[in-house]
Amino acid sequence: MRKLISVLTIAVLVLALAVPTFAAPNSPTLPSGGVTEVTPTVGDAVDPVTGEKVDVVVSEPKLEAGETLQSVAEDALKAAKEAGAPVENATAAEVFDIDMRDGTQPDGSVQVTIVREKDSGEVAAIMYQAEDGTWDKAEFTQNADGTVVVTFKHFCTVVLLMKEATQAPDVPKPTTKPDGGSTGSTGSTGSSSEPTSPQTGYDCA
Repeated sequence: MRKLISVLTIAVLVLALAVPTFAAPNSPTLPSGGVTEVTPTVGDAVDPVTGEKVDVVVSEPKLEAGETLQSVAEDALKAAKEAGAPVENATAAEVFDIDMRDGTQPDGSVQVTIVREKDSGEVAAIMYQAEDGTWDKAEFTQNADGTVVVTFKHFCTVVLLMKEATQAPDVPKPTTKPDGGSTGSTGSTGSSSEPTSPQTGYDCA
């Protein structure tokens, strides 16, 4: 009987070693130091149906026990990727809370203008958290002046996922002849001057 048990044990071990292990796909991550806590300036906040102004306030994110800025941003990044948002090149995130000043939730959608610098980077996706901890994808438009108009259906913790900045190609400088003339430059010296179209986000779930 002991011999049979030993044989069966060896057989089980051999089978276990023969079966390939499949590692779970890695969750998307953000570089260490790429996540920042911000309190952005908010411009207009209006009901898109009536045009009435809504009184909102932004503040530092309220983290739950065990949460960090990094974990919150990476949870939002994972949800954005699962929702099909173009976050493959997302390398940074900004995290903040937005609420009604009186502590209530809006009856419907609210459009909030978030003031950003023109060269502050392109927003890939905006995610905002529901009370049950899940993440919704916000509809947004990023204007040429850097401001972002976001449509929220409730207020909560918000994560702006930023795309990796693309550096402009170097333009060769013309060389100067001994007689003071210019020999021109090698390579392409032109650059596109077409305006960038606003980045449109996605409807909330």
